[in-house]
Amino acid sequence: MICSICGGIVEWQGALSNLTHTKCLSCGAINSQKIDQEDEDTDELDLITSCKGVDNWYKRASFEERLGLYIVEHLEKEAGWKENLLVAALTFILSGYDVSAAARKTNLSETDIKGAMQNKELMNKAKKLRIEKSPVKPDQSNRNTPPSRSSTNLDQIVNIMIKHEGLLPGETPFRITSPEMKKWNSFLGFAIDKTIPKPQDRQNFIYFKNPDDVPKAVKAQMLRYIQNPERYNLSANPTVKEVVHKFDQSGAANKIRYMLQHIPLLDINAPLSKYI
Repeated sequence: MICSICGGIVEWQGALSNLTHTKCLSCGAINSQKIDQEDEDTDELDLITSCKGVDNWYKRASFEERLGLYIVEHLEKEAGWKENLLVAALTFILSGYDVSAAARKTNLSETDIKGAMQNKELMNKAKKLRIEKSPVKPDQSNRNTPPSRSSTNLDQIVNIMIKHEGLLPGETPFRITSPEMKKWNSFLGFAIDKTIPKPQDRQNFIYFKNPDDVPKAVKAQMLRYIQNPERYNLSANPTVKEVVHKFDQSGAANKIRYMLQHIPLLDINAPLSKYI
């Protein structure tokens, strides 16, 4: 944005999640940006990035949408306009949106976005921006070690998936779906606890005698998805996203967003077998 007083550069001030005003970097004037006249056929993205529409939009925008807007407004110097939009679209994809939703939000074609997903440079830029602008604080115990793809493994994925479930001690995410299952003494090779008192809304979940067996069982189920995908109607080499949707059929989208917040470099479109 350009200052209407001195012609200097104007930038938004405050945290990305709570932008408060603009300031000229040259003369220090507040809210002095020039406001361009909008055409009658201006699309939603143009209105969002205009000064007069940004305040109301920010009040209802999600983090991913604000991140996309940050890319559009602040990276214009580094790459072409379309490339910025492609990076914005990839941040939506990394946040769990499908291609069609990302296309609607950025006004790009699905073909362009699918092509960008195969571009390692654009994907890395989108992942880097998610880390830099994420409202989730990084793990301070590892703050001197830069995150890398190689540091992500199946155990880490399983632990984050379980954390999202909000389970009680010994409780598993596996449901009892038939009268026959109530007779089982073990599940996936781990001893079932039939005596533990269960809350009323948790009666249909399997509990283990040893709470430490819960992540082991979830990992065993993930390996079953990889080793015998046909049995679970999965593709030959199922992706992380496919497996999460199979594992949590009612809350997969929220679980994927949660996983990406805690494992920013996780590639949900990569085969889960990559992380074994």
